[in-house]
Amino acid sequence: MASQPAHRTSAHILRKLASAHVFYEFGDKPRGLWDRFSVRNIGLAVQQRIAEKFNGDAERMRRAVSAALSKDLHVDTRTLTTVEQSAFEDFAFVLSLVPELAKSTGKQKQALIEIVRAKVSADESDYLRLLQQHPALKEALVRLGSRSPAAELARG
Repeated sequence: MASQPAHRTSAHILRKLASAHVFYEFGDKPRGLWDRFSVRNIGLAVQQRIAEKFNGDAERMRRAVSAALSKDLHVDTRTLTTVEQSAFEDFAFVLSLVPELAKSTGKQKQALIEIVRAKVSADESDYLRLLQQHPALKEALVRLGSRSPAAELARG
């Protein structure tokens, strides 16, 4: 390809690449961190928590975890835009699975708030940059997304 500047990847190969997630790993960080990751696993873990702790009532869990996160992060959710508030509530579901994150230092708490705001901005690159700068959140998301809820249930 390097010797043929006019070379173009075939449509078949491009479709194959587009059918799956692609992660570009570089630098001296460990490889394969995202190999078993699936956002679906996080959703399944949240559903499992709703079933176990909130008797299947997702709205009750939304209120409870949002209130708890708001208290832990010292955020008055009334100061958030409607879109930010929705993102905050969605993050609250996930962060309820790793409560130690919301109990971190003031700087780390502020970083979580900035990550929520960046997630709903027009440019997702800010979100990705901030997530990279919050190793505890990144590690928690990878851990949650890389384990199978079905396997967790089987382990009991």
